[in-house]
Amino acid sequence: MTARPGVVAAAGDGAAAPPSAAPARSRLRLAAQAAGFCIGLGLLWWCGAEALKQENREQLARLGEASLWQVAGMVGLTLASLALNGSLFWVALRPVRRLRWADVVAVNVIATLLALLPFKLSVLFRVLYHRTRDRLPILTIGAWFSALAVVLLAVVGPVALVSVLAAQSAAEGEGGTGEAWGRWWLALPVVAAALIAAGVVAISRALATPWGWARVEGLVGLIPVGRARDILTTTLLPRAHEGVRMLGSARAVGAGVGLRLADIAAQTARFLLAASIVGQALPLELAVLAASAYFLIGVLAPTGSLGVREAGTAGVFAAMKSEGFLVVVLTITAAETVVLLGTGVLAAVWLRVDRLVRPASRRMD
Repeated sequence: MTARPGVVAAAGDGAAAPPSAAPARSRLRLAAQAAGFCIGLGLLWWCGAEALKQENREQLARLGEASLWQVAGMVGLTLASLALNGSLFWVALRPVRRLRWADVVAVNVIATLLALLPFKLSVLFRVLYHRTRDRLPILTIGAWFSALAVVLLAVVGPVALVSVLAAQSAAEGEGGTGEAWGRWWLALPVVAAALIAAGVVAISRALATPWGWARVEGLVGLIPVGRARDILTTTLLPRAHEGVRMLGSARAVGAGVGLRLADIAAQTARFLLAASIVGQALPLELAVLAASAYFLIGVLAPTGSLGVREAGTAGVFAAMKSEGFLVVVLTITAAETVVLLGTGVLAAVWLRVDRLVRPASRRMD
């Protein structure tokens, strides 16, 4: 008996994966997440060991002498950053769905705390809560997160780039005092972010028109595989259209850019305050760059931000040929972690997260 060529080809090209392939891939991902988290803890330990060296003892002593107002300032700036980031999530979704502001901010607090840990717990919690309690479709949540990512890149990209150029110019200037560019450079990332945001809104509005969306559907129609084409047309495109509506709202995108800039300002102020507490002279352009790096590394860290963002931010300082600021970075991490633990408990009580894990048959609401 001869085998049919089609059957042989299907078996030979790996189209059908063995049943054990998926569990094996899942175990591999879990192992990679655990290994990455252990590396992060190792980096955090290294940062702590470096910060405790003899040359940093004076900074550590000043840290213990921080005034009540300085401590309150660190706490207040951290709370402001949490509120600004939560508000950004809230305002981005408003063109499609209106949620309670306090709930979205509380979800952001818990997600920010979980972002310290591996296994994408931060993303999983956001999806679980908004899917279960707010009844948002998975693809709508995906479009929401994608719109937020566009706004993030539109703001943090120009801020980081301009602050790098300003820091390099200051380092090469006379005495490296940081005055080579004056303070006028602060307007550059604001203008750049506004122009990028305006372009995003214009393109999104063009795509949202019947003519523009017909072009998108026409491109999807070119896909040769019928099943994939049908899935995109019936399932993904309607949700993608929601993302276009979010990015096509000038009010939502403009508010998002403003909130993101305000968050960078709050995080920069936090670096400057922490540096003043330990007696370090931190130039403004380096504080802006460090705040951007600290935030962006924490967002992009695939296995939890703890340790990775601290070492990464220290690496930014080293790349700028600046003196060690590990005590400053660890001071910010310590203050943020304490605030997150306290507000995380309050947010969990506010959201009644126990209802997310309680069996449906036992829920009373």
